[in-house]
This record gives sequence, structure tokens and C-alpha cells, in this order.
Amino acid sequence: MFSNFLYFAVGLLIFATYQPSKENIFSPIESILFYLTLLFLFILYTYLSFRNIEKFATREDMKGSGIVSLTDIDKRINSSITRLAFLALIFYFFDIYFINLVENISFFHRISTIRGIVFLGIFILYFLVIWACAYTPYNRIFMTDMSRKAYVLSNILFPFPVFLPWFIFSILDDIISVQPFEMVKLFISSEMGQIIYSMVCLFGIVIMGPAIIRFIWGCRSIEEGSDREIIDKLCRKSGVGFADILYWPMFGGSMITAGVMGLVKKFRYIMVTPAMLRFLEPDEIRAVISHEIGHVKKRHLFYYIFFILSFMILLYLVYTPIKLLYLSLIYSDYLNISDSFIENYIASITSAFDCIVIVMLFIIFFRFVFGYYMRNFERQADIYVYRLMDNAKPLISTFHKIVSVSGLSSDTPNWHHFSINERINYLEKCENDKKWIALHNKKIKKIMSIYIFIVLFAGAAGYNLYFGEKGSNLSGFIYKKTILKRIEKGEGDERLFSLLGDIYISDENYERAIEAYRSAIMLNPDNLYALNNLAWLYATCKDEKLRNPEEAVLNAEKAVRLENSPQVLDTLSEAYYVNGMYDKAIETGRMAFEKAVSKKDYFRKQLDKFIAAKKNSRG
Repeated sequence: MFSNFLYFAVGLLIFATYQPSKENIFSPIESILFYLTLLFLFILYTYLSFRNIEKFATREDMKGSGIVSLTDIDKRINSSITRLAFLALIFYFFDIYFINLVENISFFHRISTIRGIVFLGIFILYFLVIWACAYTPYNRIFMTDMSRKAYVLSNILFPFPVFLPWFIFSILDDIISVQPFEMVKLFISSEMGQIIYSMVCLFGIVIMGPAIIRFIWGCRSIEEGSDREIIDKLCRKSGVGFADILYWPMFGGSMITAGVMGLVKKFRYIMVTPAMLRFLEPDEIRAVISHEIGHVKKRHLFYYIFFILSFMILLYLVYTPIKLLYLSLIYSDYLNISDSFIENYIASITSAFDCIVIVMLFIIFFRFVFGYYMRNFERQADIYVYRLMDNAKPLISTFHKIVSVSGLSSDTPNWHHFSINERINYLEKCENDKKWIALHNKKIKKIMSIYIFIVLFAGAAGYNLYFGEKGSNLSGFIYKKTILKRIEKGEGDERLFSLLGDIYISDENYERAIEAYRSAIMLNPDNLYALNNLAWLYATCKDEKLRNPEEAVLNAEKAVRLENSPQVLDTLSEAYYVNGMYDKAIETGRMAFEKAVSKKDYFRKQLDKFIAAKKNSRG
């Protein structure tokens, strides 16, 4: 069940990392035909996979008893779902990165939210097929009254909150792009505006998201009565505030489970399934709610947010050198990739590599690192029952009922919970000797301290490596070596010389940078990028001996004839300024300011500088 969160998160990552290339490999018609072929093959394979499970479930077992173990069926179903889920992710990756399905339909480019919904709709369709085919063997195990439609919807809606942050950000971006207030656009497009905007949105989603999720999951308030009174009294006794106590109808409410979501009282919800209230005695209900209260009191929900944020830090630390490595391979002579192919498809190539690396690191982190901590948090929530009850016997009996009602093995572990038997055994150890409670709480403090230290150390090391002098030297060295190798082989083109010039500027090797840009211009006299950068370098170079104001004007004027964008006009105005041509600097600077959509403050300061220089020149 919780694995669906990982599948949906990976699907979102595949979509989020995609960057279209200049050219598509297939035409729109070819893309649609390829997609339909893949979809048909996937449907056929999925149907046959679960059909084989149905045959296995209906024939007599080898012992001749006529009864097939429900645990065996469950294992086969879960194994098939996992295998098919990975296949679906591979097919989805192929649809997006190689077939370019959505990119070939121009309508989807207009509104980013619609484009995203179509992208994710393609992803969800694969999983609709899996769950629709899995329903029959699933229903054989649990023998519920739930229809195929309800089963499929439950599987979609349960992990759907993974998409919520993207959906909200996407809608807000579309609204901002069409709203008439230019100052709002300018602020949000600025670096500080992006940070503030992102932080406010994320904070709002984290705090208020549960209020939206309750409607996505179809939760409703539990009516007044003995069940609600038991839960309400226990929460008040423990000092845990909440907005409401809800029925949790996932999977028809047939599972004996409960949950809690929300960081603050006003948006915190206690959720229980109808099956839990139907099968459990009052003390058992108290024990289960004590477990959920344990999550709140031990601040596990805050830890989960911290793990997500820290993953981004660790991802950047590990991912950046990997990216440098594969970029150096792409541009090196080892793979012998043509320049035209790189130019046309580099965006898709690099984003495909990005996607593969990020998804692999994501799965490793959440499946093993986060999973390890999550299992231990669940155990800590189990033993919290001793804070609110005399013993854990009601919780132990609840676990036995879960096994009895589901018919599944109590020895089956998963990545986010210990097995039922492991949970029972630890509680029984605590029953015999309370020292095990303190020992596990100490273990949590220890492993969290270790993790926080690793994150802080990795963050500091990463900052020094990637933003400090060493980081600049590392990335620049790799790129420079790769480019120089290709130039030495006679493959140097204007683009490579321009990139080499950029690297030399970052190294503050301005003389070599000038040589590189001039080489690019010799290969193509209309190379706008090289003309503009060379003009700026001649006008503002830190090494004043290398400045050449006259050449700065000549190169900048030629660049403006090719493109009169704000950035190019800014270079020309700066060239006029260093030559003492203040009237032309003011005129050109004003044009740059008027054309600019972003960074208005910068262009305003430039214009003010030119005006002040003219006034000072008059004495």
C-alpha cells in the first residue's frame, strides 16, 4: 500500500526532470502509434500475469487439500504488482523521453498545468491497468464487497497527495503568468522572490495540506457516540489537539488500521477505518490510537519533513559529481557523439541521465535509509502505548486480529513496518522487562543524532565543494579538459570555443578567455554570444591591461545588429560608457531598461550610473 507513494513519487520525478530537445525523433503520428503499441503490450502482459495468479489460486495445492494459502496468493500478487510497477515506470520514461508524446502535440504547451496533467495522466493509466487486473485475485483474498472501480480508485487516491505540491505550484504559476500586475511577475522572477514564493507555498502546503487530502481520500467525520468519545478522551488526556476524527474509507474501509496527519492542531486529523471500529474492543481502539498519539508526541511527522528536505541536500552532494562525469563523457571522444546530434538532442539526453540518476538515488534513500528510520519510528509509536495504558496487551491482541481478519502471514515484513510477529515479540519483551522501552527510545536519539550530523557535515562539505573555490575548479577542470580534447582533435567549433571562454572567465584567466571568444568569432563572425561576451570583457575586464574600449564598442554594435535584447543592449551601453560616450550610453541603457522583463533593478542602476557620469563630466 505505502509502496504506491514511492511509485507516484518516481513518476513525478520522471516528469519533473524532463527537458525537451530542439528536435523530436518521431512525428506526432509516429509518437501516438508507438505509445498505443507499448500500452497494448503492457495491458496484454499485465492481464496474463494476473490471469496466471487466478489459475494458481483456483487449482488444488500440491498436498491435495484443495486449499491454496492466502499468503502465497498475496505474495504472488505483490510480486507481480512490484514487477509491473517497475515496467510501467520504464514504459512511462520511454514515452516521455524518447517518444516525446506530449511535446508533439502543441496544444499542451500553452498551459503548463494541462501539460502536466496529461504527462501524469499517461503515468496513471499504466497503474490503472495494473490495479484493474489485480482486483480479481485481491478480492479472492479479502473477499470484500468492494467493486473493481472502488479498488482501483483507492489505489489511485491513496498516494495521490504526492502530486499535491506540484499541482498547487503549477496552478499558481499559470495564474501568475496571466495576471496583469507586472510588478508581481518581476518580484517572483527575481532570485529573492523565487525563494520567498517557494518557501511560503511549501509552508502553506505542509501546514494546510491535510485539509485538502481528507477530501481527496473521501474522509468524513465520525458521528457522536462511544467510538468517538473513546478517541476524543484519549487525545485530550495526552494533550494532543486535533481538527476532527474521521472515517478513513481507503480500500472500502476493510483494513484494520488508523492514521494521523497534520503538523498543527487546526489541520490535524485522526483517521480510523470502519473495520477497526467494527472488529476491535474499546481497549484495543485505545491502544491503536495511543500508537498514533505516539507519532505526534515523538514528532515523527516533523522528522518525515526533515528527511525529505535533507534528501535534497544529500542528492545534490552525490548527484553533482555524477553529472559532471557523464557530461564529460558525452562531450569526450570516447563515445564519439556528433556535434549535430548533441546540439539537437542534448536537452533530452542530459535530462534523461538526470532522471535515471535522481530516481535511483531516490529509491535507494527512501527504500533503505528512510525505510530504516520509519520502521524504528513505528516501533517507538508502538511502545508509546505504555505512556497511556497499563500494558500493551490490547495492542498485541489487535495485531493478532489483523492477522486473523486479513488471513495473511504475520511474518511478512515490508520496507516501512516491521512484520506483525516482530512487533508482537518486541512488545512482549517490553511486557517482561520495561528496560526495552528506554533502550529503543535511546536508540532513536542515537540514530537521529548520527543522521543529523551526517546531513550537517555533508551540507557543509557540499557547500565548500560546489560553491567554494574547490568546486569551481573541479567542474571547470573537467569541462575544460573535455573541450580542449575535442579542439585538439580538430573538432573545435564556435560553440566549444564559446564554452571554453566562459570557463576561462570563471578561472579569471581573461587573456585565454579573449583568445577563445575571438576563435569562436573567427569561425562564425555572427556568433552573438561570443561577440557580446568579448565586448563585455573588453569593457570591464578586471585586468585593465586587457581592456580595449574601442573593440568593445565595435563588437557590441555588431551584436546589437544581430539581436537587440536587453542583455546585448546593456553590453553596448557599458561599452559607450567606458569610452566616455555618455549620451549614447544613456540612450542605449534606457532602451535596455524599457525592454527588460526581469532584473529591472539592475538595468535601472545601470541607467542611473550613465546619467550620473554625464553630470559629473560637465564639472
